[in-house]
Amino acid sequence: MNFDSKIIIGILFQTHREFTTNKPFYRHPIKNLKKLEENREKINQLILDFNNEESFLIFSNNCLKELNKLNLAYGTAHYGYKYWVSVYLTSFYNKENTIPNGCCNVKECSINELYDIISDQLLLLV
Repeated sequence: MNFDSKIIIGILFQTHREFTTNKPFYRHPIKNLKKLEENREKINQLILDFNNEESFLIFSNNCLKELNKLNLAYGTAHYGYKYWVSVYLTSFYNKENTIPNGCCNVKECSINELYDIISDQLLLLV
């Protein structure tokens, strides 16, 4: 039987997105929260600037590039990376100290890895 794995990943993404939005299995702690909090005003301005689609795409693509360096199997973090960046940015902007994950609760989850990368990338910008 021949199938396109990206179709399966797309279906998984829809499921992970649904659980993340409505009933996350896990809330991943924001990496380097103290440093991010010290720069909250600047970071919140960056987040507002990401309303410009081009700025958001540049930031999201940089995060994906860093995720790809980890050589993880292609999964929903790769497939829907812009969605996961949005989830992180919304959580941080709303002063939450965790980010919802509707996939799983293990550190090695590629979504959690992406969340940590987003923290690192934000700190590079302030």
